[in-house]
Amino acid sequence: HPLLDSPPVDVPGVLAGSLRKRMTAAKTLIPSIKCGLSLGKNIPEFYEIITAPIMKILARWFESEPLKATLATDGVIGAMT
Repeated sequence: HPLLDSPPVDVPGVLAGSLRKRMTAAKTLIPSIKCGLSLGKNIPEFYEIITAPIMKILARWFESEPLKATLATDGVIGAMT
C-alpha cells in the first residue's frame, strides 16, 4: 500500500484526548512506520528527495540544462508518472 495513498497521520489525536481516541489515532501511524522500516538506511535519501529543491536533486544526475528544466517542470506539475 503506497504511503501517498494512506490517510494522513492524526497528530492531534495521537497527542491528546482519551486513551481510546489516542489508540485509534495511533493506527494512522502504521503506514508511516511500515514505510520507514522498508527504507531502512535509505531514510535520509528519501527525506532529501521529498524536501530538497528539485534542481539540487537533478543537478546530481544530469548536466544538460534543458533536460533539467524539463524534468523540473514535470516534477512541479506532477507529470512524472
